Amino acid sequence: MRPDNRPLSPWLHLEVTATFTFMLAYAAGVYFHAATASLSDAYQPGLDNVKRYVQPGIALWLLPLIAYGWKSVQLAKIAQRCALLGVACCALLYAFCRLHSPEAGIPWVAPADRTLASTVHRSLFCPSFSNRSLGSIAGSAILAAMAWLLGTSIERKLKQRASGTPRG
Repeated sequence: MRPDNRPLSPWLHLEVTATFTFMLAYAAGVYFHAATASLSDAYQPGLDNVKRYVQPGIALWLLPLIAYGWKSVQLAKIAQRCALLGVACCALLYAFCRLHSPEAGIPWVAPADRTLASTVHRSLFCPSFSNRSLGSIAGSAILAAMAWLLGTSIERKLKQRASGTPRG
């Protein structure tokens, strides 16, 4: 609701909902990479394949490119907002990882007793963040900042085209 008690327009409501949902998915992907940063196929076969399919940064780059392809200033603004929220998400996750202390007493699991699902579950719910985790988050923040700059540039170009103003 707005201050004058008028409901939000359906498109604005959809935009807010889509942005929020997108950011939750992005945050989950960045957290997944941070929690599994120190693990590889040498520890658990198949983990590198899962990491390859979870790529939150690609979505941040696709939004401005789709906006450019569709010539949509509104979608470029959404892409900028998502990328900026991605930077904020990375900053919060970085702070969380720095302040997080791993639980003591988690027993080691023999390789024969590990499964891919149990390894991922343990990584996500009993994480032991390392410097690789922090590097993964910092890299995601840099990619999000670059996606924000791309979205800003695309929005500016689309606005110039719409107004017929020459570049200068």
